[in-house]
Amino acid sequence: MHRESKGSLIILLSALFLAIVLFYLIDLFTLNYRGKDYGTSGNGNPGLLFVFPAVPVYLFMLVFIYKLSGSYYRRKHISLLWPAIIALLLLILCYYGEYQLAQSLIQQLGGGPHNPDSVIYRWSWLNQYTNTLFFNGFTFTIGVLLAVLISSCQELVRRRK
Repeated sequence: MHRESKGSLIILLSALFLAIVLFYLIDLFTLNYRGKDYGTSGNGNPGLLFVFPAVPVYLFMLVFIYKLSGSYYRRKHISLLWPAIIALLLLILCYYGEYQLAQSLIQQLGGGPHNPDSVIYRWSWLNQYTNTLFFNGFTFTIGVLLAVLISSCQELVRRRK
């Protein structure tokens, strides 16, 4: 393995680890609604403390994955059809999982922020109960798969020229 490749791998693994930890902390500090008998939390949104650093770390990681996978495809000249098909199928499964997660949480909260019967009525979509709608394993994987899929499609177009 080349020295440059080792450095890139260390950067990628560090960004991946940090992004996973931040997503986990967002999940850990997102409150679970326990029912009408317990009321709602007045503590604000503690998960938001980890959203702000998670976004740039995650975006950096995605751009790095995109660039590394593109350079890998250019160096190895491997077939890109199967990786693209597999990424697309996994992407569809993740979208379905994210949809189910969102529907379940919205139902548990009694609707969205515009529904007067909802726990989150008049709040924004990003609040102490819904952080995990946007920062979860499905959205994390969707981003990674999109970075790889876009990189492979770009390489396919480049090879056809």
